[in-house]
Order: sequence, then structure tokens, then C-alpha cells
Amino acid sequence: MSGYFGISFCPHCKKPVEFRMGAGFGKSRIGQPTFYKCKHCGEVYAGGMKEWKDMSAIEKTSEIIRFVALDIITMLVAGFVFMLVAGIALDVSTNAMCVVFLCAALLALGVSIFLNVRKIRQSNKRHAPAAVRAAYSKEQVARLIEKMKEMTAVPAVRISAAESATPLPMSASKFGGLPYWEAGEAFPFTEGGEPLYLLAQINFAEVPLLPDYPTEGLLQIFIAADGDFGASEDENQENWRVIWRERFDEAHALDEAALRALGIQSAQEAEDEDGQPLRFPLKKEYALSFTKVQSHVNPSNYAIDDAFPAAARELGLPELKDGDLNDVFDEDDYRLLYGDLSLTHQIGGYPYSTQEETMRDGDLLLFQMASDDGIDWLYGGLAHFYIRCEDLKNRDFSRVAYSWDNYGLYGE
Repeated sequence: MSGYFGISFCPHCKKPVEFRMGAGFGKSRIGQPTFYKCKHCGEVYAGGMKEWKDMSAIEKTSEIIRFVALDIITMLVAGFVFMLVAGIALDVSTNAMCVVFLCAALLALGVSIFLNVRKIRQSNKRHAPAAVRAAYSKEQVARLIEKMKEMTAVPAVRISAAESATPLPMSASKFGGLPYWEAGEAFPFTEGGEPLYLLAQINFAEVPLLPDYPTEGLLQIFIAADGDFGASEDENQENWRVIWRERFDEAHALDEAALRALGIQSAQEAEDEDGQPLRFPLKKEYALSFTKVQSHVNPSNYAIDDAFPAAARELGLPELKDGDLNDVFDEDDYRLLYGDLSLTHQIGGYPYSTQEETMRDGDLLLFQMASDDGIDWLYGGLAHFYIRCEDLKNRDFSRVAYSWDNYGLYGE
């Protein structure tokens, strides 16, 4: 866990949104807004800090302390070590060393405050949104967004999940529940011997056609019910598993009674050793439906760094040498750029990440699961499963990469 937490109240639905400071779309610095997407209503809003000139004396003092805190800690540690070494080596009295250390610390603190205040003021001047935004009119910004969406558009499939009132067929597309399983097959376990649980099962015969993606077959994703949801830093799939079935038949599936006889349960019904529900993103079983959509680059993708200036060149607009999206876009612009394709369950297209994008070069988005009603990746997060383009074409799912991220934690 990194960073520190805060509460931001969405100005649209008035509900509190927990987030890790610095986890918004922009960089958290003086004079530059940071944008957040509300997990309740989906609206985008600015959560940035005030500009230096608009801060009260108390707020300025707080900012200075925040900036120089590390300097103070470093000075205290270095000063203590220096006093200890110098006192022993030079046989100098403790009182004399304390006076020298105090004077040096005050001088260094003064220099640190001076340099950091200057840095804050310069940052405010350099990144003031009004100054940078003057390079584009409101109409030009809207054209830029539409051009970026047009230039980066790729087909994707949006997944809608609805709680199932009755158990679904074993081979149906589903989130959670019991998996399709055949007699004689070894069920997947963690490296510690704990059973894995079905996260998602996709019957590609039900999925609209996407280039290079299967037109039939059954994709099954299992993960561990642990603190990291099975995620790891490699492709070994030790605590999670991707199983691909090119051929399957509902008639060959073990029924519910047979699965339970083998000790196979859904995460929704299993309990830990204390009789408590398992720590798992899903609390219910969901039936799935699929819709083909157009996906386009969003601010959480590295690709937007090239898409933004490319769109400007295409439209004959000036390219910004200093400044990023937060210097140019306001809340309405972000809402237009994101549309409704960010916090969604998805196959293909561009992923949405709350933190640093984890796609490898040559990766495609195999599957994305977002936090939703009854689906929780903690603090409004998402899970991503990436596959290399060649592996997808060859139906090789042995090198899939799995990670999840949210506004507070990060797992991979």
C-alpha cells in the first residue's frame, strides 16, 4: 500500500469517494487540478488543490510543511549521525555539538523552505490552466477530443452483468458461481493447496465478433480468495489460472451435486476457517450479456501521450510543448472524452486503469472486470487480464498477465 488516503465528495451525487492521493487522472501539484471519476454516479469532477495565490496563511504553511517534511527527517537523521561520529572522533563536548547541529539544522531548514516555496510558485505559474488553455478555444478542445476518439477507435465488447435469481447452466457465460467442469479433470489449486474460485466464464459463442478473438470456445478465469486476489508479478499462474476449452459440451458437464461431491464450491458460498465469507470480489453469481461498442483512448492509457499531439497536428492546431491534458481539459471535456466506456466490464479495446497502466508491449485486453453493484475490487478498482496478440491468435493462454488496481491499492 502506498500513498495516503483521502475523502472527496462528488459534487454531482454528493456521495463520498475514497481515493489515494495522487491517484486521479492528473498530477497533484499546486495550480493544476486533479480529476476523479465518481464510482457512484460515474461523473468526472475536479479535485485539485488551490493555487498558491488563493491560499490562506494556514494553507500555505501546511503546504510548506508537506513539502519539507522529508527534508526535516533527513536532516535530523544526518545530524544525529554527524554528532555521534564527530563527538567520538574529535572529542568535542556534547553541548558544543548540539549548538553546531542546531545552527546547521536551522540554516538547512531555511534553505529548504526558500527553495520549496520558489518551486511551488514556479509550478503555479508554469502550469496555471488558464494560461495553457488559452492556446485552444472551447470549440477547438471539443474538436481535439472527437479527433482523438476517431483516430484511436477500435472495436470492443461491453459486458453487462445482472444478478442471477437461479443457478445458470454450467457452460453459460457468468461471473462467479460454479464452473463448467468435466469428470476426471484436475481442479486448479493455489501453490499452497487452497482451491481457486471461478471469477469469470466467457462462452465466446455468445460474444459479438472481434478481430483475432475466438468465435467459439469457453474461457475460464479462476483466482484465489486471498488478500491479493491471487495476483502476482509473473505469468506463472500459481494463485490464479486461465483455462481455455476449444471444445466443450453441456452434456459432459458435472452437475451441481457432482461438483459438491468433489469439494468444488463457488466463492460466494465458501467460508474461511473462522466461518466468515471469503475475501473475494464477487458476492453473487451474475448472468452476462454482450454488446459490441467502439473503444477509444482514455487518459489512463499511455497511448494518449501520442494521440493528443497527433490529433492536434491532424486538425492543424498548435501542439503544446509544456502542459498535459489537465492543463487543457476541464470537467466537461473529460466527461466527453471518457463517455461511458471507462468503468465497465469489457473484452478488447482500451483498458481503464485507476493507476499506472500495466499493459506490456504487444498486449491486447483479454478481459476487464470493473467494480459494480455487488462487485468490489476495493475502492472502485478494476481487474485486467492481458494477452499478447500472437498468443491470442494461437489460442495460447499460458502467458496471460493479470493485475488489478484501484484508488487505494495496487496488485499484480
